[in-house]
Amino acid sequence: PLRSANELINSALAPYADDLVITTKVGPARDRTGAWAPHARTPEALRGQVEENLRQLGRDHLDVVNLRIVGTESIAERFGVLAELRRAGLIRHLGLSNVTPAHLAEARAIAPVVCVQNR
Repeated sequence: PLRSANELINSALAPYADDLVITTKVGPARDRTGAWAPHARTPEALRGQVEENLRQLGRDHLDVVNLRIVGTESIAERFGVLAELRRAGLIRHLGLSNVTPAHLAEARAIAPVVCVQNR
């Protein structure tokens, strides 16, 4: 059966030390047509993506979660959701993907940002 990338990573890294750091990404994703799917921008969808990553990777926490940004709108609500999950112990560190300097400043006002992944 088809398996997700995270499930393949889980299998491939199983024999290695538990102190490996895995970075995942959540937020908008492309649909089958290549367009950005809007549903992944809601707080509920982000929580669901984090829970799915935890399940697929077989972990009780995620080391680093990058919030994928599309566009220039505020990220406060979405980054705030990830900050809540960090406080709850499900995420250790937060990062950003495809951000502007304004996004980075907005996020840093909410929680520490350990990495930025831009194109």
